[in-house]
Amino acid sequence: MKKHLIVVLIFICVAWSAFLLTGCNSKDSANQYEINFVVDNNFYAKTNVSNGTIEKMPSDPQKEKYIFQGWYFDNNQWNKPLTQQAILDLPITNDKTINVYAYFVAYNCNADGKEHSLIETTSVKATCTQNGSKTYVCTACDYSYSQVIYATGHNCKKTITKEATCTENGTAHFVCENCGYAYNEKINAVGHNLGALVVTTSAKCKQDGEGYRHCSRCGEDIIESIPQTNHKLDSTKHCINDGCEYFEMFNCSVVVTSQFGTFTKDLSLEYGKPFYVSPESYGVEQLKFLGYYNGEEKVSDEKGNFNAVFQGQKSLSVTAKYYFAVTKADDLIALQDNSFLATYFTNQKHTEPLKVEIENEIDFKNVNWQPITINGYIDLNGKNHTLKNYYSTSGGLFTTVGKTYVNSTTIKNIIFETANLNIENLSADNVGKYSEMYTIGILASRITGAIEGITIKSGTIRVEYNGDLDLLVAGICGRVNSIINCTNHATITTNTAVAGGITVSADSVVGCKNYGIITTGDYIVSAMINSVYSNSYGTSGIVCEATSIERCINYANLTCKRLNIAGISITAKQITECSNFGDITATNGSAAGISYLCTNYDIEKACVDRCSNHGNITGIEYVAGIVCSSLGIANSYNVGDIISKTGYAGGIAVSYTNLVTMKYCYNDGTVKGKTGCFGGIVGKAQNVSLLKCINNDNNWASGTYNQTLCKVNDGTDNCFIELGYDSSIWQFNGNGKPMLKWETEYEA
Repeated sequence: MKKHLIVVLIFICVAWSAFLLTGCNSKDSANQYEINFVVDNNFYAKTNVSNGTIEKMPSDPQKEKYIFQGWYFDNNQWNKPLTQQAILDLPITNDKTINVYAYFVAYNCNADGKEHSLIETTSVKATCTQNGSKTYVCTACDYSYSQVIYATGHNCKKTITKEATCTENGTAHFVCENCGYAYNEKINAVGHNLGALVVTTSAKCKQDGEGYRHCSRCGEDIIESIPQTNHKLDSTKHCINDGCEYFEMFNCSVVVTSQFGTFTKDLSLEYGKPFYVSPESYGVEQLKFLGYYNGEEKVSDEKGNFNAVFQGQKSLSVTAKYYFAVTKADDLIALQDNSFLATYFTNQKHTEPLKVEIENEIDFKNVNWQPITINGYIDLNGKNHTLKNYYSTSGGLFTTVGKTYVNSTTIKNIIFETANLNIENLSADNVGKYSEMYTIGILASRITGAIEGITIKSGTIRVEYNGDLDLLVAGICGRVNSIINCTNHATITTNTAVAGGITVSADSVVGCKNYGIITTGDYIVSAMINSVYSNSYGTSGIVCEATSIERCINYANLTCKRLNIAGISITAKQITECSNFGDITATNGSAAGISYLCTNYDIEKACVDRCSNHGNITGIEYVAGIVCSSLGIANSYNVGDIISKTGYAGGIAVSYTNLVTMKYCYNDGTVKGKTGCFGGIVGKAQNVSLLKCINNDNNWASGTYNQTLCKVNDGTDNCFIELGYDSSIWQFNGNGKPMLKWETEYEA
């Protein structure tokens, strides 16, 4: 019993000391409430808790034949003593009161069964933050107990160590006179005491003035802006303010110029009020007015209401800007059929393309679309809206857009979802005829200009054609000048021999990807396709012929029955940072992972640079991991299997020219060709130079070649690093199969 009481009392002392210490330093608490002290269900005393500190503890209650053990929250349970943490954990009632209850322990003397005869033996004096105690011992038995003397709390004296100024806070220092505990407290800045305004620059009608006010407290002059006075007009509409020469003019001629023509409005204007010029509609329902502009500054709203900036002028020249709004499929037809637009396109300047915007998703369900032709320049922005369920047995959304040889048309940011072309025959009215050939694509047959951000999210192109002109099939657009960041997911199945996953022909192709499987047949009408154009046309994941190709990737499997096939292009002058991941199969021709032919005659620059092939390439004649024939290849690699069933095969190239130089290229795929006609780097070499190339075995090339600093791959990155493979171009992975850095940075 004695030990039990001592443990309980020590716990209460420690908890109460922590309570007082925490409360002294808790300056940020917002709790203020009362504590009622209850003895045997009777009110005994009360005190306040403010900012985490109990203001005053009552004296310990006395009860005959009982010893007071402390204050508890849980009456008759005695598990929750009064401590700082216990107060913080309890919910506060609406009237902000808390009850605590006195805990007593009855005692009897072990010697005679009567009351103990107690004397005080030891005592510990309470401090500001630590409880004290008194210990009592029974003279008749060994019973003893300790009584808590609660901490007194700090008695702090305030000293100003830094006076507050107008703009800076001060500091007050507090020190407890009993124990020396100290802390600082902020004194808020007092703010300026400003006098009357002294004007240094007078305000004008349309110009603010300036002055200052003197602070009597700190002596600083505070600068202050004086608002402009605005014009004051007399009966002649002149401003009477000193130094102002403004006068109001009521008559104003507004000359409005737009891409559709020029007109003049003579207006009588009232000073101080906005004016209105009704915009022309030109009889085109879809033509939306954007506003009037002065240069690049918009000076009216979309209804023709001007702001006040031009009021008072005798004449005003502005430009009216419009755009053609497409909200449904019929609006696209109006671009072709509207008589006003037909006349406009005939006389249109190439520097003023018609701005066209698709405003929302358009569903072509139950419509067999007839392609439209626009013989003018447009700047069409689909704003990433979706054209759903497009279907046609005649061709793409457009036949041709633009005018020959002037690249002023732009079409961008359109998504096709579930787009399907089902072509069995065509006429010249439905497709773009070019050099005795037809071209076709889901977006258009031919666009004279640029396309950007076109995505065929899903769809199919099926062609069974037996017409009198050759048909060239593309996933997005048959022919275009430049194409940027376009993606095709539509599968292409055609009995014709020419197809490109993105386009058939373009000057520049950048950032395009093909995911659509392509299967082409052997239907060819013109002998030119089979002879003169055999190096330009065939089956490709991206484009058949192009001047330059950059950052393009083919992920799809490609198969052709006739002509040549390649993952990126059939022919190009410059190919940079392109990859193929699809399997490429030619059942009756040559095949390459990147390109069949690359012919940049700038000997200082590699035709093919930083390209890779990851797919298996299979063909009959020339088969190469990167390019069948090129005048220069650098920083490229192949990891796919390269197989020529009856001809030459090369892990990087099949070359038949003595001008070819290959440098910093490696092959890690299996290469097979007819006996003596295949090599890990070059399949058919005639005085070819190999510089710092790496192969997975010693079969570098067939034919005549010279090699400088070439190595067999040892399965580590060391051989690449020793040959000086540029770490700014190559990403080393520790496995002897480095990737090109652009591949790791370019999201698939």
